[in-house]
Amino acid sequence: MQVKWSSIKESLFSNRSLRQTVAKNTFWLTAGNVTGRIIKAGLIIYVARVLGAAGYGIFSYAVSLAGFFSLFSDIGITGILIREGARNPKALPEYLATSLGIKAALLAITNIAVFTIAPSFSQNVPGALPLLPIAAALITFDSLRDLAFAVIRSKEKMESEAGISIFTNLAITVLGSAAIFFFNPTPLGLMIGYTLGSLAGTVLAFWTVRESLYNPFKYFRLKMVGPMILESLPFGLMGLLGSLMLNIDTLIIGWLTSAAEAARTLGVYAAALRPIQVLYIVPAILGTAVFPALARLAKEDKARFRNVLEKSLAFALLVALPLVVGGFLVSRELIGFLFGAEFLPGTPTFTVLLLSLLIVFPGGFVAHAILAFDSQKTFLSYLGLGLVANIILDLILIPPLGIVGSAIATIAAQLLANFVIWRKLKAIQDFKVLRYLPKMAIASIVMGIAVAGLNTLGLPVLVTVALGAGVYALALYLLKEPLLKYVPN
Repeated sequence: MQVKWSSIKESLFSNRSLRQTVAKNTFWLTAGNVTGRIIKAGLIIYVARVLGAAGYGIFSYAVSLAGFFSLFSDIGITGILIREGARNPKALPEYLATSLGIKAALLAITNIAVFTIAPSFSQNVPGALPLLPIAAALITFDSLRDLAFAVIRSKEKMESEAGISIFTNLAITVLGSAAIFFFNPTPLGLMIGYTLGSLAGTVLAFWTVRESLYNPFKYFRLKMVGPMILESLPFGLMGLLGSLMLNIDTLIIGWLTSAAEAARTLGVYAAALRPIQVLYIVPAILGTAVFPALARLAKEDKARFRNVLEKSLAFALLVALPLVVGGFLVSRELIGFLFGAEFLPGTPTFTVLLLSLLIVFPGGFVAHAILAFDSQKTFLSYLGLGLVANIILDLILIPPLGIVGSAIATIAAQLLANFVIWRKLKAIQDFKVLRYLPKMAIASIVMGIAVAGLNTLGLPVLVTVALGAGVYALALYLLKEPLLKYVPN
């Protein structure tokens, strides 16, 4: 047992070879992301019930507004820091000190924008106004922690990042819950607890990289500022578009909804969106895991690249199909179980957003495949097209359809953007997916019939979900689905 533990310890806490280091980093990024999201999801479910739809809507709007303005606090500097720190560890102190100086200037601009511009975004959600100063602090702490994470990633010590991420989410959950339970059950109380948790994580992150951060004034290089900013723009543009796509729906709903209904509507929408966002971690993890292989095979072996890509896309659909079918059938029960009866009006929105899983799950692999061929410009155009389409469709559909219109706009924008990027990838490397669908489609139908029958029995929704998953797995096994042999890998 001692030998086995030492072997596990070496595999998970040291960098011995390229393959082992990539596997170790993937494991820790996965562990940190999954654990952090589960912990934070528990907090969100709790506070949504305590604050109600209106209170939760105010909080979620303030967080989205913070996310929107945070895009000005990093123009891709962390990407440059990771790259240069990995290439030349001796130059890390100079790059870190200079990055810290740039970051300080960007944060100053961002905080000024939050205090001067953000209030005009909150006219229909006046309850969010007292939260804006706290949101500015949250942006600052999150942005500085990302800088520390960049140092950790440059050293390929993702085990440290995972530990800090888990600690941060635990601190946010504990302090946020305490603020609600013991002191102030309001959006402001939650925001204060949430931000204090972020501060705790940032302090730990900088303590972890303290050896790289000695005497930053000595190592700051003014002559490096201009070149670093220019080189960071591609990273920054990608982050800008990604941040906008994550937060724009919530902001537009707040702008277009009457002040009397905005807070409650935002809360219902945030509750419908939360389970979908948690599920998005699945393609993110799988895409991260397979990307090194795709990047290598894109240059070395196109036939194997196609095989890995097709199997990855098929596996993504193997997971997404039952989630969509089952989610449709238990949507009302699931929303009620997670958030309570007050959030049941979000059921139609949740049902529409479920369709995004069929787009996002395989789309994550397609995006990684595009990056494997060094076609970053195509990926940026994909993000830009999706963002523009989303905004236009939001403006058209939200006034007549409300938050369901926003969900439809999201699906339509994702379909358009993914159609473009799929065509681009097929032009680079042909691949086929439809031949993998029949057995998983049949298994999904069988599962759907079983779940519909179980629903009539009035079983708890989690029992129905578990039994439905078992039926799906059994159906795949009986149909001899060939993809099952890849599950252990």
